[in-house]
Amino acid sequence: MRRFLAALASLVVVLAVLQPGRALAGPAADLQVVQVTAVTANGNFMSYYERPFGAKASVTHDLPIKRVQARLYKAGTNDLVSTSDKLTARSVDDRRAVYTTDELWDPPVGDYEIVVTAWDEGGDQHEGRSGLVRKRLPTQLAEVTQDRTKVDDEHDTVTITGRLVHLDAGGEAQPLVGVRVYEYNGGVGLSAQTDADGRFSLVWRTTETGQLRLTSDPTGPYAPATMKTISVTRPRYATRITVSDTPAQRVGDRVVLTGLLERQDDTGWRGLANAQVAINFLQMAGMVTSRRVMTVETRADGRFTAEVAALGAGWWQANFGPAGDYEAAYANTDRRNLLYTTVINGFDAGPEPIMAGSKMTARGQVLRSGATGPQAVVAGAPIALQFSPDGKTWRDVVQSTSGPHGWFTFTLSASASTDGQWRAVYRGGGSGNASPYTDDAPSVSPADYVKVRFYTRIASFNASPEPVRKGRTLAVQGRLERLVGTWKPGSGATVDVYFKAKDSARWARVAVVKTGASGWFLWKFKASKDGTWLATYAGSSTYRGASSVGDYVDVR
Repeated sequence: MRRFLAALASLVVVLAVLQPGRALAGPAADLQVVQVTAVTANGNFMSYYERPFGAKASVTHDLPIKRVQARLYKAGTNDLVSTSDKLTARSVDDRRAVYTTDELWDPPVGDYEIVVTAWDEGGDQHEGRSGLVRKRLPTQLAEVTQDRTKVDDEHDTVTITGRLVHLDAGGEAQPLVGVRVYEYNGGVGLSAQTDADGRFSLVWRTTETGQLRLTSDPTGPYAPATMKTISVTRPRYATRITVSDTPAQRVGDRVVLTGLLERQDDTGWRGLANAQVAINFLQMAGMVTSRRVMTVETRADGRFTAEVAALGAGWWQANFGPAGDYEAAYANTDRRNLLYTTVINGFDAGPEPIMAGSKMTARGQVLRSGATGPQAVVAGAPIALQFSPDGKTWRDVVQSTSGPHGWFTFTLSASASTDGQWRAVYRGGGSGNASPYTDDAPSVSPADYVKVRFYTRIASFNASPEPVRKGRTLAVQGRLERLVGTWKPGSGATVDVYFKAKDSARWARVAVVKTGASGWFLWKFKASKDGTWLATYAGSSTYRGASSVGDYVDVR
């Protein structure tokens, strides 16, 4: 059993040596040689080495490293080509170091492998093997030309020609025949075979700025050609644009934008037809904001027209590209300080008529018109209630503020004293919930005429004498007074005198009299029957009606 295990361990070691890139397990697991590669003098890893190369290996360890050796073998064999005991260590951390050879190997053309062995101070050793190291002769793509460096829709092919060569011992360029030259990792898929003189020709079809990288297949003792980059650009023509607008004053006004888009070519500036021009609206309140409104197409002469609704205080911008072969261009109109239209709807003051000195209420709603859509409410805006006796001269009476739905209400106690007109005024500006960009225009409600009526009374009413003999004269009198600040005589008014006979339910008007300058009225009758006397004043558009108390007279 012990012999079997020993034989198995020997087989594992042999297999590891014969497999490139595998590390040989040593007697200690804390010593490892990993990542063995070939590198050039400047530390680059290559697929094919056209010049001298050295060894590079990463060694992990617990004990200090005593010795490191690099050996070069022919690939897949134990044929030793060269040995190097001079390696320089660069510590990565306290348990890992990277070693590189101080000298380079320049073996003949062929395939090789590198084995690096490390020994620590405890006497343990471990070795690792690189992958295939291919030493080849250099080649190059020479005399490479391209028939154009600029492309566009009308010129979309680039013809590339050149020659694949290697340098002989005398330094003369010698052709490589029948070798594939191809585009490397670019997705275009171009390739061509070299002819007897090593020449090739490729046609690259493109309409965009870009690059194509060319190389060749390895062949025999020769490495692929050093990468050659072919570049083309798609030039963009300069453009310019103008725009102007018809003036507007209010949000929602119709605005006509007109402009011209031009491109520059070898003949100068000319209109750019069938191009898309974006119409943007810009505003500024601390910072500029931009909103795309519409896109229009230029006509055959490069001109364009757009009809839009004014959106607020700000300016219009016509913006093109970049697109296709053309650079971007834009132009702005002048800034316009527009206002939102506002209106006061449903204004009403009352009651109508109103008694002098009583409470009056007025209300309405403030609305704002935008460029499109329904009207919006104006909330939190100061509203003034104004009065005018003649509709010409107005004065502020009281202030209020519109609520969240735009409604406002004024309540005035003991305010009615004079006939006149009432109205609500919103002075606009940036108050309330007005836009931070655009102020509100002022608005005034329609005027509401409110008539004021005054109280009246019939004072000192009396029918006398009492009692009175039948057939004798009976005098009915009283005084009409009007409350105009204070009680004053009601002169020149018509007063009706009524009589209701005893045991009757019906009043009968028996006289119509006029009040004198002092407000007194008097009428005399022949006493005929018992009953109650009463005086009434019907009132007018200015004065409220009044009735006296009844006065009963006994006729004997």
